Amino acid sequence: MATIGPVSDWIGFQVSLIAAAVASASIVGVEPYFAFLQSIPWNFYAILCLLAVPMIIMGKDFGPMAKAERRAEKTGKLIPDGSTPLSSVEQDLGEPHKKDGSVWNFVLPLVTLISVSVWGLWYSGGGAEGKSMMDALADTDVSVALTWGAFAMTFVGIILALIQGMGLKKCEDTLLGGIRTMLPALVIIVLAWSIGTVTSELGTAEFVVTATQGWMSAALLPFLVFVIGMFISFATGTSWGTMSILTPLAVPLAYTLGDVDLIPIVVGAIFAGAIFGDHVSPISDTTVMASIFAGSDHIAHVNTQIPYALVPAGIAGILYLSYTIIGSSIVLLLVGVVAQFFLLRYLGNREEKKLNQAEEKLGA
Repeated sequence: MATIGPVSDWIGFQVSLIAAAVASASIVGVEPYFAFLQSIPWNFYAILCLLAVPMIIMGKDFGPMAKAERRAEKTGKLIPDGSTPLSSVEQDLGEPHKKDGSVWNFVLPLVTLISVSVWGLWYSGGGAEGKSMMDALADTDVSVALTWGAFAMTFVGIILALIQGMGLKKCEDTLLGGIRTMLPALVIIVLAWSIGTVTSELGTAEFVVTATQGWMSAALLPFLVFVIGMFISFATGTSWGTMSILTPLAVPLAYTLGDVDLIPIVVGAIFAGAIFGDHVSPISDTTVMASIFAGSDHIAHVNTQIPYALVPAGIAGILYLSYTIIGSSIVLLLVGVVAQFFLLRYLGNREEKKLNQAEEKLGA
């Protein structure tokens, strides 16, 4: 959602990448923000992933997740024997202060985080100096804004806890416990950044793109950019790093091969491929966070994610290959949504049948 929403810190970053690529290639007639808006319908992977969520919820699981769900139903074990959860919120934070918490303990800190962060994005980007919202987002310092939001959220949470009778010492212990919970994620993220820096310095992406330039065509470019983006984002674990690497290379190439009309399509393919790694890479910060707060074994989480991500990714790849035949992103999306619905249904039914047959054999 973050990569296709019209207003977010992600969009400011992505628009700034497009603007830099357009300027470096001296492309005339392309307004970066509108190029981004035009790329949204071409971000097939992100859109199909969002639609896959209700499809899977209303359908049946498949792959490792189906086996995990069946195990939980039959044995009550949420985590299989021999697994090592990346972290346990219950162990780090202990029992809740009150068994029945108030919904305001969730709502007020969250609203504070969003409000202060958005204000920080606007303010640190020069909004107070008269810049427009989009110009401010393009020039903002995301780390500063999110730090302000995090401190404000923590402060509001502590005030609520004190009002509800929680002692200051208990608040301190809970805060330190939360920091301990995040330490494994921070270590993995630092290591991921190191790998990302190494691959960037080695020129991995430039090599891959350069190696394909001799036989690349306008018809193949979106598909190849999407696949290369998937590879880089999975290997490095960073979607922003993948966008930073590919955008300056792919946008000028798109302009050379297909003029201005090809740029939004390629931009959509860049952002789509970059998001894939956030979903399935074991060193992605979002994957690590998901494992921590689900209390699951990290590799088990990655293994259950991969089949779900490969379905929309595979369909998106076919859609990129078909864009010169159909030409309309809306028509392609409709075809992709229908194909995804039936494919997920088929995979879920087939997995259920396999599990039932396996149980019948064990019973016999």
